Amino acid sequence: AAVNKRVQTVVNRITDAAGFPKNTFPLHVVDAGEESNAMVVNGASIVVYKQLLDRVNSDEELAVVLSHEIGHV
Repeated sequence: AAVNKRVQTVVNRITDAAGFPKNTFPLHVVDAGEESNAMVVNGASIVVYKQLLDRVNSDEELAVVLSHEIGHV
């Protein structure tokens, strides 16, 4: 739950700054074993692998990754 809240907080900051309505991007935090990644699927849903959260050093670094993914939309 804390992991989802952390990622959702970062996504909310990005979407607010970009002018998107709240909850535009459904968020899914998943365990992917050794994989570390994030992606947008179905044109709007954001998928973040839990392992990515261990690799970024701050929420700002996470925001860079998630901004890139939202940029695909």
